[in-house]
Amino acid sequence: MSQREFDPEAVADFQRILKADLDFIEEQIIPRMRDGDLSNMPAFGLEGVEGKKSEYLTSFQSTWTDLQNIKVTIKKMLEALDEIVKQNADTEDSNVTEIEQYLSVGESVPTEAPTTNYYDEL
Repeated sequence: MSQREFDPEAVADFQRILKADLDFIEEQIIPRMRDGDLSNMPAFGLEGVEGKKSEYLTSFQSTWTDLQNIKVTIKKMLEALDEIVKQNADTEDSNVTEIEQYLSVGESVPTEAPTTNYYDEL
């Protein structure tokens, strides 16, 4: 069985990906939907077909809402990852302090497994 380890560098890489995705949404997609070419209804294809205009508006609103929800989700993920990295750093500092205190008492940290088996003593 492999042992799991926390890798702050992997978290930082993932955060960079999330930030790039968030920037793309905020700087490319949303401006195009708000003021750009995606803000206009098609000039053809909606006339004469009953309900197509409201169907398009509903679809546009749904897409806009989904983008806003994605933005919120990415921001919450980034906040959670920041907190996880901070907690990991605090835990590592605590572990180092505990080991240093243990070593300052004059005892050594065992580096090898015990050679005797508990069940042999019974």
